[in-house]
Amino acid sequence: PQVMTGTEGDLQGYAVDLACALANRLGLDVSFVSATSPESPLADGEADLYIGASSDDDAASITIMDGYLENTTAVFGAAGDASLTASALADATFAVQGGSATEEVVYSVASPSNVRTCNNVNECFDALAAGEVDYVACDATAGAYLARAQSEVSFCGTLSNVDSYGIAFMSRATELANEVMSAFAQMENDGTIDALRQAWYGD
Repeated sequence: PQVMTGTEGDLQGYAVDLACALANRLGLDVSFVSATSPESPLADGEADLYIGASSDDDAASITIMDGYLENTTAVFGAAGDASLTASALADATFAVQGGSATEEVVYSVASPSNVRTCNNVNECFDALAAGEVDYVACDATAGAYLARAQSEVSFCGTLSNVDSYGIAFMSRATELANEVMSAFAQMENDGTIDALRQAWYGD
């Protein structure tokens, strides 16, 4: 849900809406460049900002403003089942996306015989809705995006450390960084950031 391609080929998602809101606050137009890490597009002048930088992207030429998004391995279950215990997990059945990093995390708390692998997270939630598993384990952001409109599903807890994602700039672009961080702080204070998060990830 951070960045998705819509049916018309347009980009949608939390990071897209955040970029548009920041540009609007700064009085600028926005355009998007696809990249998997910040250093190359920023150094080459293809982009001014990179949204989605992690601690792995840290480099001398890059400055990262932390905290626009956090993610972790999360567990979702039936509404009202809002807490996890080690004993409950030991006997529980899970749906996970096969081949994902989440699958490895789940095997650390559950028996392989209690883990059902699915092709994608949507199938995991279908299995939960059908009563075929007790829990879905997946990235918190993907799970929250799918669960936000399902009143019968609750966020139950996490199984791994939290990863924080930020906005990256070239270290020399101090004026731009200051302007963006100021705009971001204003948007946090006036509720814009909370509204964007709620739209994509629910409560």
